[in-house]
Amino acid sequence: MPPPKSMKLTILLLIAVLVCRPSLLVRAERHSENSQVSWKESLTAAAKGTRIALPGSILKDVQADPDECLDPSPDETSKVDAYQRRTRNLVLVAVWGRSSCFCGATGNCTFWLYSSRSGKNKLLLQTEMVNQFGFLHTTSKGLPDLVLWSHDSAERFPGAFWKFNGAEYSPECGWEVVSTFRDAPSAKAEWVESHVENNTCKFKVVPEAETNPKTSSKSK
Repeated sequence: MPPPKSMKLTILLLIAVLVCRPSLLVRAERHSENSQVSWKESLTAAAKGTRIALPGSILKDVQADPDECLDPSPDETSKVDAYQRRTRNLVLVAVWGRSSCFCGATGNCTFWLYSSRSGKNKLLLQTEMVNQFGFLHTTSKGLPDLVLWSHDSAERFPGAFWKFNGAEYSPECGWEVVSTFRDAPSAKAEWVESHVENNTCKFKVVPEAETNPKTSSKSK
């Protein structure tokens, strides 16, 4: 006895879903290669995630060795900022060193990124020389892409694009935001313009150039 029409329709619908599902998943993930990245957006407070108290289980891993600190007090060896970013079925926890135990004279500090799920933490990234950081709206393998910034000088601000490869975060490419300043009557340097140089990424980094309308109007 042949199956009823309703059963046939159900079977065909299931087959269609199974066939299309991979392409639907690919479409749902926003890849940076097919878009552009706003470097200014990665420097906003919102791009860091939600500020949290660092879980004790992670603090044990990142706490500095007192012998490597100029000030070995407990406050300094554990002085870090922590942020969380919820994504799918796990939480990303970014940890940013904030004392001389973790930071150099230029303000670049140690940075960690953990995934946390069901009470278990996994280290996805550990690196040095981070002055600022921010998550992007684009994703790789289901997790948000990340920009890590270093302080080079007042004129040069290198940014590095990191993405998840399925096991950990790895550096993909980078660029530099180069700025020009001029002396001002207030004795404080006045910003004139900024532009992107040395972009090794496949995507465009925007804005590629911008000027201070106040200084541009003065020069006319």
